[in-house]
Amino acid sequence: MRKLQFIILLQFSILLFAQENEMKWQEKQYPDSLEAVNKAPENHIILFENENLRLLKIFVAAQKSEPIHSHRWPAVMWVYQPSDYEQVFYTENEKAERIPVQTVAMKKNELPMNVGFPVGKGDLGLSKNLGNQDLVAYRLDFKKKIDSSKKITKPTGWTWNEDLDGVKKAPASHQIVFEDEYTRILHVVLSKGEEESVHTHQNPCLFWVVKSQPIEYSEFKMDKKGKLRKSKTHQLPPLPTDQLLDQNKISDPEPPHSVKNLGTENFEAYRIEFKK
Repeated sequence: MRKLQFIILLQFSILLFAQENEMKWQEKQYPDSLEAVNKAPENHIILFENENLRLLKIFVAAQKSEPIHSHRWPAVMWVYQPSDYEQVFYTENEKAERIPVQTVAMKKNELPMNVGFPVGKGDLGLSKNLGNQDLVAYRLDFKKKIDSSKKITKPTGWTWNEDLDGVKKAPASHQIVFEDEYTRILHVVLSKGEEESVHTHQNPCLFWVVKSQPIEYSEFKMDKKGKLRKSKTHQLPPLPTDQLLDQNKISDPEPPHSVKNLGTENFEAYRIEFKK
């Protein structure tokens, strides 16, 4: 219960601070040279980008610090691998002198993993990794405002019931990192030898592996009696990590399937699903 209260308080504090940032600092338009991927490219790796979205892997090596940089768009962030760290926020005066305005320090064991939180745009700052482990996080930037009137259209021939959704049918392997009316971010985890229940993913997504193992991927079809039967099985070697699987594009909804971990350690991946 205390951990849950802490996570809620942390999310609220970060969101409140981001809102204050936007109110106070948006009068200052930071140049493109200060934008994260330009100023700190070693710490901000683009995994995907189109006209609407940008997905970043944020990496700060142990005992290292990022350059001071800004973020142009609002986003959702979450931590995959924590470390002791300190985050310093800055503003600039009329002479373009950078002035620290707030410092946030966090211990590794205090930092919640795989808990998504919204962050505002326009912040100027840096992170210092004070620990002995690399700090890894992910950030989904929203480059355009989402049109809430538009819903995702299912592919032609999609007839699968919502009860087969991955979170409902295979909850053990699908942890919700973040969800709102527009997006759902899932952390997919399969332990050694584990096989998921048969399930679907009804919305298009970005999918990438963060900890790879050999897997067995099985496809299912409905038989004449209305039961799901295994139709094809593929054994796949360890997949590349931090690379989108579907040729660097948003993947289509996924019909009934299951995955079995054939490796010796956890298989881990992320799926960002788009509802609108």
